[in-house]
Amino acid sequence: MVRYIHADSNLYSHIRTLRLITVFLAAGLLIALFGWHHATRVQRISIPPNLTYGGEVKLNSIHPWEVYSFAGYIWQQLNRCPIDCYQDFPKNLDRLTAFITPEFKTWLKQNNEKKAAELLGRTRYILALHTNHVSHSVIEENPKQWKVTIDVELREHIGGVEVKNARIRYFLRVIALSIDPEFNPWGLLLDSMPDNPERLLLPDTKWRINCSHVLRSFCRFG
Repeated sequence: MVRYIHADSNLYSHIRTLRLITVFLAAGLLIALFGWHHATRVQRISIPPNLTYGGEVKLNSIHPWEVYSFAGYIWQQLNRCPIDCYQDFPKNLDRLTAFITPEFKTWLKQNNEKKAAELLGRTRYILALHTNHVSHSVIEENPKQWKVTIDVELREHIGGVEVKNARIRYFLRVIALSIDPEFNPWGLLLDSMPDNPERLLLPDTKWRINCSHVLRSFCRFG
């Protein structure tokens, strides 16, 4: 008889334990459902382009390569003028308005109008020159703001005749804002041009300048 009493007691104890476990599991499930319901619907992940030796990925952080890629692409598209720079550039500003701050857009538009006489009938395109590593081309000024250095080859033509072929270094400021991803999936904007562009010397020009310093009496500028 005592054996049956102990068996019943063990059974009731086991049932209570299962009930407690069930209650804890149910509570954990409710907490998980609550957290999932209030979690951010979209998480941002910046994946570096070169994963040969692995890479560190942080949730909702912006990698420098992404800032550099954004600035280079938007600046290239902005300066793509296949017909007439004076007319094409304002159209590009309107087409890319979601990627440029209103203040910078106004400044670019006014600058384009000042050069109307020079830009009429002129075509333009730029090609990226990857002369610097991304780590040297992107300077983080704060977690939501960067200064980007972009080297490009700029070519301009008038009536099919090349009138400019130069290598230019542009300095652009990029900021991050909460924007509707339907219009701007990057969540980045061109904000300003903190420094004036610099003209880069072509390789043959550098050689001739160096030559003139070393062998001034034998070498003349071409």
